[in-house]
Amino acid sequence: MEWNKIYNEDCIDTMRRMDAESVNVILTSPPYNKSRSASYSEESLATRQGHYKDFNDARSNEEYIAWTLERFEEFGRILKDDGVVCYNLSYSTDETWMAELMWLVVAEVIKQGIFTIADVIVWRKKTATPNNVSPNKMTRICEFVFVFCKRESFDTFHGNKKLISISKKGQNIYDNYYNIIEAENNDGACEIHKATYSTSLCFQLLDRYGVTGGGVSCTIRSWEQELQPWQQSNIRWISSARKSPQNTAIMPITALA
Repeated sequence: MEWNKIYNEDCIDTMRRMDAESVNVILTSPPYNKSRSASYSEESLATRQGHYKDFNDARSNEEYIAWTLERFEEFGRILKDDGVVCYNLSYSTDETWMAELMWLVVAEVIKQGIFTIADVIVWRKKTATPNNVSPNKMTRICEFVFVFCKRESFDTFHGNKKLISISKKGQNIYDNYYNIIEAENNDGACEIHKATYSTSLCFQLLDRYGVTGGGVSCTIRSWEQELQPWQQSNIRWISSARKSPQNTAIMPITALA
């Protein structure tokens, strides 16, 4: 595999060509499988499915979980023992299954046995659409980034917390980091996506778990914009996303070494 390159393909195909234990961080955000919702009209559903031309965004829970686990199996193969997967996932309270699916996915990833939860980062966005039609459900201004590590590395996975002192008893004391990141909702619209992924979020995640100073925008806005942050960094990377005039980036991943 050639490093410092974007592959215009499904991430599963990219990962299967990568060497085992070759990356330190995997950063990704999958489709949320929301097109099953009865709240979508036929017209809006057709538009939404058009965003995912080569991807079924209306799977059953069982199908979506199986699709996820297949990718986590490859994550486990290419990730170094002290590496992490930063997995951005969200939910909706429009319907019961939409409120449950995110938690079912996380539970099944843990049950798979390769990974466990190292931490959960709350991504607080700048704005949110008010939920003024529900008498009991809150306006959701946050999403989650689930930080997975290999189960055997729960106490030893890599992080960039700064050592600030050593106690009289020899205990290392580290700088304090809260499990919340405030970042823009997205990087704006482009010709194929109305809400490209938040570069600010990526930079802050990499500051915590990757190489300090590195950064990436996962969802492609343009090849040039995708490459720009990497060309200014001192890390090796591989990025994978499907892109066409009728298709957004499907399950984009960025792997860093």
